[in-house]
Amino acid sequence: EAEAKVAQKAKGLLTKYKWKRDVQKYGDHAQFHFGIIAQELIKAFDEEGLDYKKYAIIYESDHLEDSGEMTKYLGVRYTELLAFIITTI
Repeated sequence: EAEAKVAQKAKGLLTKYKWKRDVQKYGDHAQFHFGIIAQELIKAFDEEGLDYKKYAIIYESDHLEDSGEMTKYLGVRYTELLAFIITTI
């Protein structure tokens, strides 16, 4: 039941967004992306008492920035997410 609630919330989290670093670099010319913001999906799991790390839906990735700093990014594996949503229908 908790998984079904997360899946329902996930469907409502689909949105259009721009990456902050792209906006800093390209301004108004930064491209739009469509999907789910990983942090919002994590919140949906938390609200239902589920540990998102037990699911292969969200991943962490380290990126070397132009400044030389390492930054951790969160991403969504959409094939996993879609299968997760479908299994709850």
